[in-house]
Amino acid sequence: MSNAIAEILEKAADLIATGHLVKGMLWDEEGGYCSVGAVRAVIQPELVGVDMFPLVQRAVAALYEHGLSADYKAQPPPWPSGNWERVVEWNNAPERTADEVIEAMRQAAKHLHNEAVPA
Repeated sequence: MSNAIAEILEKAADLIATGHLVKGMLWDEEGGYCSVGAVRAVIQPELVGVDMFPLVQRAVAALYEHGLSADYKAQPPPWPSGNWERVVEWNNAPERTADEVIEAMRQAAKHLHNEAVPA
């Protein structure tokens, strides 16, 4: 499953790279996506009629665990929240750039690929 989630994160990063990063919404009509919206968009076409929420949750959790910096995760959240909310908050930060989101997704995917390789 790690490789499947890694591939989702890589495709989501590509989607943002070919479009643009949006904040405060999942996507816009000009081809922009937030981190969660991009994950959802790359899963949806392949799973028509399937509950995609568990896959989205796993991908967002992997992004939080392996893509976001330790410094960011160490900051206290503004309200009690889980990794989903923290990823949304991170994505929507005014200073967040598309390049940072893309790099975090690729870093998380790389970690998952490395984790899946037997030692």
